[in-house]
Amino acid sequence: MTHTTTTSTITTTTTLTTIIFTTTTTTITTTTTTITTTTTTTATTTTTTTTTTTTTTTTTTTTTTTITTTITTATNTTSTAAAPPPTTSTTILLLLLLLLLLLLLLLLLLLLLLLLLLLLLLLLLLLLLLLLLLLLLLLLLLLLLLLLLLQLLLLLLLLLLLLLLLLLLLLLILLHLQLLLLLQLLLPLLLILLLLPTTLLINVTKQILLQLLLLLLYHHQYYYYYFYFYY
Repeated sequence: MTHTTTTSTITTTTTLTTIIFTTTTTTITTTTTTITTTTTTTATTTTTTTTTTTTTTTTTTTTTTTITTTITTATNTTSTAAAPPPTTSTTILLLLLLLLLLLLLLLLLLLLLLLLLLLLLLLLLLLLLLLLLLLLLLLLLLLLLLLLLLQLLLLLLLLLLLLLLLLLLLLLILLHLQLLLLLQLLLPLLLILLLLPTTLLINVTKQILLQLLLLLLYHHQYYYYYFYFYY
């Protein structure tokens, strides 16, 4: 519902007049002076009289001063009147505007839904990446465990080889076998040990075995030089 508002301005002018009366009085005073002169002679007496008259005149002057003051007062008057009822064209325009607003709201809602879906997809991708990272970490841990197990197996094999060598040496000593047979039995084991990866324990076992072999082969000149230069 629309209203028509009419504003009217009423201007009031007030004039104040101030009259100031100024009176000026001028006084003129007249003074009369009488001088008498007497001259005496034996025969004749002469009397001279001089009279001076002074006149006082009083003049009164009246001055009128007029001061005019103007005061202007403005008064605003507002009146409101009801607007005419809307026509069919205006109602159609209003309905179209409402429809446009509704369409805009629907578009905004759709955009919000799309943004939410994108955010959900991003979260899912992040979760998948995290899972992949966890799987990679698990695989790395498994590989490390496998490497540790392999090292343990190698150590066990070395220990077993050492035990076998000691047993063989004991058997050879007990059975009084020849040195050539001992070398034929020990050379493949030595080659296996030399081909294994070099760790601290492997190096120590190699040195022990070589020292044992050198002690056993001390009397045989050819094999002694061979092992010495190879070592």
